Amino acid sequence: MRDAPAEFDPTLKATLDEAKGMLAAGDVPAAMVVYERAWTVTTAAQDHHHASVVAHMAGVAEPDLDRKLRWNLDALREADATEDRERVAGFYSSLYGNLAFSYAMLGDLDTALRYQELAVSRLPDIEPGPYRDRVVSGTERQTERLRAKIADRDAATAG
Repeated sequence: MRDAPAEFDPTLKATLDEAKGMLAAGDVPAAMVVYERAWTVTTAAQDHHHASVVAHMAGVAEPDLDRKLRWNLDALREADATEDRERVAGFYSSLYGNLAFSYAMLGDLDTALRYQELAVSRLPDIEPGPYRDRVVSGTERQTERLRAKIADRDAATAG
């Protein structure tokens, strides 16, 4: 994850930092409670941008695959609802990549590839820098792995 931009809500940043600390200490259940609380606050305020960030971070941390997918879908929905499109443009590659990962983990490789290709298509929207470099590298590796899994699957069903 990258550092929060200067205009990011400082109270929410502190809350997300709290969850990050819990995750670092291995307390995933406590971190998920913090994410749920932040989700409730941001969605009640119809703060779509911040709700998207919360759901994105919760989706990364969530160990249950079905709930992970739900968080990732919620993150995308909230980003789509954000009126300031420039504010979220650079976020889409990560959102789509996490959805691809969720679908792949659930065994839906074709849907995973569709989202992975969307992730690739949004890479140019990320501002240059170390965060972009990490996302580009990870997205390229994940795309290659996913295509290889699909090729293996197709070869196994053809033979």
